[in-house]
Amino acid sequence: MTGVRAQWIVLISCLGVGMFACLAVEEAVSRWLRELEELGSKYTTMVRSRHGGVPGLVVRVVGRTNEVVVFEERHAMGVGQLFEYQIVAARERAWIGRHVRRFFANDFWIFFEQLGLVWWGVLGCWFLWVYDPARRRYIIVFAAVSLVSGIVVDVIKNTTGKIRPEPFFDGEFPVRFVGLFSGWGKRLPVSFPSGHATQAFVTAVFFGRLYPRARVMLLAAVTCTAVSRVVTGAHWLSDVYAGALLGYVSTEAGFWVWERVERRVSAYLPARIKEVLRL
Repeated sequence: MTGVRAQWIVLISCLGVGMFACLAVEEAVSRWLRELEELGSKYTTMVRSRHGGVPGLVVRVVGRTNEVVVFEERHAMGVGQLFEYQIVAARERAWIGRHVRRFFANDFWIFFEQLGLVWWGVLGCWFLWVYDPARRRYIIVFAAVSLVSGIVVDVIKNTTGKIRPEPFFDGEFPVRFVGLFSGWGKRLPVSFPSGHATQAFVTAVFFGRLYPRARVMLLAAVTCTAVSRVVTGAHWLSDVYAGALLGYVSTEAGFWVWERVERRVSAYLPARIKEVLRL
């Protein structure tokens, strides 16, 4: 028992060190990725301006060439809206700049981002129901873990009040953490932990438990999902780190609980349902 307890202490300590490491370097990493993406852009920004929406405010944009008005636009602003404009100029890009841009703007990251949606797991469960009836009962585990972990993600997000990289770097929010419980009742772009990373690891760990031969492939795929959320500027490192841990631990806990309550649950179910679920 002492040896097991020591292993848990070491494991938790390592996870804590990993979280602090992510928090320490995540702003520098996200800033570097942002600068790297701008390096590959076709245009350089000369002027940028942003205005907050005020009731009754009308933004008037006038373009002149040699004191001659070329165009004029008016935009009525509503409450909570933001008006932003940029004046850009084309620039010559080096070979590395063009390829850096392709690294960010391609379907590779977009594809892996989508693996963080619950519908991929639902589709997998449908195949499980049709082609592997002996494991149908485990769909209950997937549904329960997805629901509970999703609720936990929302609670933590609204409680920690951590702002996403894009609005932080754009100056919409001066700090990364806007205060505990600040997300409740407000539409803030909160980010900690990553819901995509959480759900992706729930799906991967779930099917990895049922089909061990596919475990490495599944975990590699959802690791790319977590990385994609950082690369595209949607999350910080600590967001995806915490989301991955939450998804992994909650799924393992779901199987642990199911193994201990399966007989009790089946005792209260009608015979027809037990037959369908193969309980």
